[in-house]
Amino acid sequence: MRRFLLASFLLAVPAVGLAEPFIDTIHHEFSAQIETLHEKGIVRGYANDIFHPDYPINRAEFLTILLRSLPLSTPLPTIADAHCFRDFTGQEQWFWKTACNARAMGIVQGYPDGTFGGAKAIASIEAIKTLIQAFNISLPTFIRAPDHWYDPYLYVANQRGVFTVIPHILTHQLTRGEMAALIVLLAPMLPGRTISSSGSLASSASASSSSRSSSVRCSAGTPYPDGSCPPLDANGFPLPLLRSQLFLQQVAGTGSDAVSGQSSALLFAFDATAGGQDVLLTSLTFQVASGSIPAGTNVRLTRSDHGTETPIADGIIRGPLVIVSSFKFRLVAGVMQRFHILADLPRGSFSGFSLAFASGETQAAQGAGAIDGRELTGVEFNGSCPGTSLCLIHVRTTNSSTAITPRAAGTLAVTQDSSEPSHEVLLGALSDPLLRLNFHATGEDIAVTQLILGGGTQSIVALELTDDRRKQLLATMTSIQCPAVVAGRFCLQSASGAFVVPKDADRHVVVRARVKRDTDGGKSGETVAITLQTDNGAVRARGLQSDRDLLKNDGSNPPVGLLLGRSNAGGDLAIVGSTNDLVGARIASIENVDSDPDNASVPIGTTPIGALRFRAAANANAQNGLNPVLLKSVTFTVTAVNVQIATGSYLLANRSDLTHTVSCSGDKRTGSITVACDHLDTSAISTTIEQGAFLDLQLSATVSAFDTTSPRTLQVSVNRLGSRDDTGSIVWDDGVFPFLWVDLGVSQVKSTLYRR
Repeated sequence: MRRFLLASFLLAVPAVGLAEPFIDTIHHEFSAQIETLHEKGIVRGYANDIFHPDYPINRAEFLTILLRSLPLSTPLPTIADAHCFRDFTGQEQWFWKTACNARAMGIVQGYPDGTFGGAKAIASIEAIKTLIQAFNISLPTFIRAPDHWYDPYLYVANQRGVFTVIPHILTHQLTRGEMAALIVLLAPMLPGRTISSSGSLASSASASSSSRSSSVRCSAGTPYPDGSCPPLDANGFPLPLLRSQLFLQQVAGTGSDAVSGQSSALLFAFDATAGGQDVLLTSLTFQVASGSIPAGTNVRLTRSDHGTETPIADGIIRGPLVIVSSFKFRLVAGVMQRFHILADLPRGSFSGFSLAFASGETQAAQGAGAIDGRELTGVEFNGSCPGTSLCLIHVRTTNSSTAITPRAAGTLAVTQDSSEPSHEVLLGALSDPLLRLNFHATGEDIAVTQLILGGGTQSIVALELTDDRRKQLLATMTSIQCPAVVAGRFCLQSASGAFVVPKDADRHVVVRARVKRDTDGGKSGETVAITLQTDNGAVRARGLQSDRDLLKNDGSNPPVGLLLGRSNAGGDLAIVGSTNDLVGARIASIENVDSDPDNASVPIGTTPIGALRFRAAANANAQNGLNPVLLKSVTFTVTAVNVQIATGSYLLANRSDLTHTVSCSGDKRTGSITVACDHLDTSAISTTIEQGAFLDLQLSATVSAFDTTSPRTLQVSVNRLGSRDDTGSIVWDDGVFPFLWVDLGVSQVKSTLYRR
């Protein structure tokens, strides 16, 4: 649509006045290059301070601007005839002498059939070749003939960085902004020249000064009816004032499901563009294409710009017509703008309906030229202009708007977002995530007004809900918010909604527990599995547009209402989180502290073979003193390749006191050896780790190599960590309760890897 309007109604018309920035290039990617040419009088743009940087430029316009950019030292040809191309016949056009000048200078040759084709959009390779020839840029010398005529020009273009400015597509239609960028990039010097009224070349300095000599009088022609000066053609002559025209193009596929009571439902969308001159749009009329608009529907016209809706006027419903009138909106010539018809739908049930442009002579739109004030007459629908009248309003419509199909309310599906592993939850702290839920709304924005979660214990003070993506606290759930206080159950109640799930979007919610300290009643050894049950009332929600409470899904398809544990129609399913242990202390980390680096030589003889540091998390559980971590047994895995270890030689020691050791047993001499160090709590070494402190354990053994020719390796590790279902590698207690696993988030910790 935009290119059609450019070719038909918007010739490259220079505007008169000072070199102020164009209003449509201020934030454009090529604004600096355009302003450079503008300040030097090389480009002047259109009326109303418009440049149209993204419109394609034709060959005549491109060549005219190029000649203005030539260095002042360029020799000037003298021509007497302006009919140098085969298509230069009939009444002389404004660009003929310019093209003939360029031909005499060797800048252009025209097409093989002898024509120039001034109205054709210029392709990027044509523009590149013309610029290189005009600016006398040297071409490379090829040892053999290039495969294509344009290869030398592409080589220069690549060297000069042309394709960082325009697409690397030879047939790409150059835009006005890209034209400015190429000239600034390739021109040896600026400014160049302008075209005089006779078609000969003159310096830009004189042209620029003459164009700025007066800001009050028109430099040529008489003022337009609105007091503005007429734009000039490339030769400096005033252009005639064109009749205004209006182009309306329906945007296909408008309309969608809506809910009763929804505000700002999109009924219809269209693009509008003025041609010839700016248009003052004053009235629009639409008709019901299917169904009927329910009583109480509030309709309005808005201008839509990247999601921002600017109100223009309210509409009136008269039978099957929707009329928007008594407003004035100025459409700048050649600038396409998007408009919406929005509606606030009434509550209650009603049938579906859709809108279309009203067919007829005068009802689709009304307006007038913004400069001459002449009324727009005649409406052309899809290319058909009735009778022999002149149609100045052109409507393109598909008559295929999707009907607005109302629903009683939206749909909210609550499902498990992802499975969260088991955790050891430290008393007196905020837990790791215990449950992940996903809330998905369909049809309208939905506010969650009630949520009930079970599976907790009295050791939990509250559950906190956090938006996983935005990292913001959404709500806090407590027992006292529940309709009836039940141990281990937590609720939130909010008549206005604890949080909102946007229409057709997801809200990823993480559930964490805030746990009591042992001095406040927190109990070590309790288990927690947060659960969303299928009880009626476990989730309640309200549609913000329909202002209705969502009902439990009745199995209809597509589903409507509340869905628990699933996103499709069917019976509700409970959502159960993993089982977690409450602990009064916790092993925060295990890490290698062997002083030898990886790939050190395998030690031989009775020697340390690995060392690991066990660190306890800080805690404030002080019922029996600050709770420590007490290691009761540790099972190591020793990997020995081409190495033998005496099964009874393993000794474990606390590095802070190597004089005391405890014997450990290995199940084999080589390979993957399981080394069990049991009864550490009653042994001679200390394995108590105070809160916030650490303990370094060193494992020693008697090592011998039985194959001295093959590579050998030796490494100590602790495996089978991080899973509540895989126990036995480490047994510990928090001074109150024993635990058979460690929550580290990793399954294995390795000490130094020894190699031969």
